[in-house]
Amino acid sequence: QAETEAAPLWELASVYVGEQWRGRGVGSELVRRLCARHVQRGGARRDLYLITLEPTCGWYEGLGFSRVERQDLPPQMGLEVAAGEAVSWVLGNRLVCMRGTGGAGEKVR
Repeated sequence: QAETEAAPLWELASVYVGEQWRGRGVGSELVRRLCARHVQRGGARRDLYLITLEPTCGWYEGLGFSRVERQDLPPQMGLEVAAGEAVSWVLGNRLVCMRGTGGAGEKVR
Protein backbone atom coordinates (compact mmCIF):
# COMPACT_ATOMS: atom_id res chain seq x y z
CA GLN A 1 0.00 0.00 0.00
CA ALA A 2 1.54 3.27 -1.12
CA GLU A 3 1.39 6.24 1.20
CA THR A 4 0.85 9.65 -0.28
CA GLU A 5 2.11 12.79 1.37
CA ALA A 6 0.12 15.99 1.23
CA ALA A 7 1.81 18.96 -0.37
CA PRO A 8 3.27 21.40 2.15
CA LEU A 9 0.84 24.04 3.35
CA TRP A 10 2.05 27.62 3.63
CA GLU A 11 -0.46 29.63 5.60
CA LEU A 12 -0.28 33.16 6.90
CA ALA A 13 -2.07 32.97 10.22
CA SER A 14 -3.01 35.27 13.07
CA VAL A 15 -1.47 38.58 12.09
CA TYR A 16 -2.09 40.88 15.02
CA VAL A 17 -0.66 44.30 15.82
CA GLY A 18 -1.14 45.93 19.19
CA GLU A 19 -3.41 48.96 19.18
CA GLN A 20 -0.62 51.40 19.99
CA TRP A 21 1.22 50.31 16.79
CA ARG A 22 -1.72 50.23 14.39
CA GLY A 23 -1.84 52.63 11.48
CA ARG A 24 1.96 52.86 11.31
CA GLY A 25 2.54 50.17 8.68
CA VAL A 26 3.86 47.59 11.15
CA GLY A 27 1.45 44.84 10.09
CA SER A 28 1.94 45.54 6.38
CA GLU A 29 5.70 45.44 6.72
CA LEU A 30 5.53 42.20 8.69
CA VAL A 31 3.41 40.53 5.99
CA ARG A 32 5.66 41.88 3.20
CA ARG A 33 8.77 40.51 4.91
CA LEU A 34 7.19 37.12 5.55
CA CYS A 35 6.11 36.88 1.89
CA ALA A 36 9.57 37.99 0.73
CA ARG A 37 11.22 35.34 2.92
CA HIS A 38 8.93 32.68 1.47
CA VAL A 39 9.88 33.74 -2.09
CA GLN A 40 13.60 33.92 -1.21
CA ARG A 41 13.41 30.33 0.02
CA GLY A 42 12.05 29.18 -3.34
CA GLY A 43 8.33 29.40 -2.69
CA ALA A 44 5.79 31.15 -4.83
CA ARG A 45 3.41 33.80 -3.56
CA ARG A 46 0.54 31.76 -4.99
CA ASP A 47 1.49 29.01 -2.50
CA LEU A 48 0.49 31.25 0.43
CA TYR A 49 -3.03 31.00 1.86
CA LEU A 50 -4.94 32.69 4.64
CA ILE A 51 -8.40 32.83 6.11
CA THR A 52 -9.70 36.06 7.54
CA LEU A 53 -12.87 37.95 8.32
CA GLU A 54 -14.60 40.08 5.69
CA PRO A 55 -13.61 43.46 7.21
CA THR A 56 -9.87 42.76 6.74
CA CYS A 57 -10.02 41.59 3.11
CA GLY A 58 -9.16 44.98 1.65
CA TRP A 59 -6.01 45.14 3.75
CA TYR A 60 -4.84 41.73 2.52
CA GLU A 61 -5.80 42.57 -1.07
CA GLY A 62 -3.52 45.60 -0.80
CA LEU A 63 -0.73 43.21 0.19
CA GLY A 64 -1.15 40.98 -2.87
CA PHE A 65 -3.76 38.44 -1.78
CA SER A 66 -6.99 37.66 -3.61
CA ARG A 67 -10.17 35.87 -2.60
CA VAL A 68 -10.55 32.20 -3.49
CA GLU A 69 -13.41 29.76 -3.19
CA ARG A 70 -13.24 27.18 -0.43
CA GLN A 71 -13.04 24.34 -2.95
CA ASP A 72 -9.77 25.88 -4.24
CA LEU A 73 -8.05 25.60 -0.86
CA PRO A 74 -5.63 22.80 0.03
CA PRO A 75 -7.50 19.94 1.72
CA GLN A 76 -5.38 20.39 4.88
CA MET A 77 -7.26 23.64 5.56
CA GLY A 78 -10.70 22.02 5.65
CA LEU A 79 -11.02 21.61 9.41
CA GLU A 80 -9.65 25.07 10.09
CA VAL A 81 -12.10 26.64 7.63
CA ALA A 82 -15.03 24.76 9.17
CA ALA A 83 -14.05 25.93 12.66
CA GLY A 84 -13.46 29.47 11.39
CA GLU A 85 -16.88 29.57 9.78
CA ALA A 86 -18.51 28.61 13.06
CA VAL A 87 -16.59 31.26 15.02
CA SER A 88 -17.19 33.95 12.39
CA TRP A 89 -20.92 33.19 12.44
CA VAL A 90 -20.97 33.65 16.22
CA LEU A 91 -19.12 36.98 15.78
CA GLY A 92 -21.58 38.06 13.11
CA ASN A 93 -18.93 38.14 10.42
CA ARG A 94 -18.15 36.29 7.22
CA LEU A 95 -15.07 34.11 6.77
CA VAL A 96 -13.06 34.71 3.60
CA CYS A 97 -10.35 32.50 2.10
CA MET A 98 -7.47 34.18 0.29
CA ARG A 99 -4.41 33.21 -1.71
CA GLY A 100 -1.24 35.06 -2.66
CA THR A 101 -1.00 36.27 -6.23
CA GLY A 102 1.93 36.11 -8.62
CA GLY A 103 4.76 33.70 -9.17
CA ALA A 104 7.97 32.84 -7.37
CA GLY A 105 9.87 35.62 -9.12
CA GLU A 106 7.38 38.35 -8.36
CA LYS A 107 8.63 41.23 -6.29
CA VAL A 108 6.87 41.72 -3.00
CA ARG A 109 5.34 45.19 -2.77
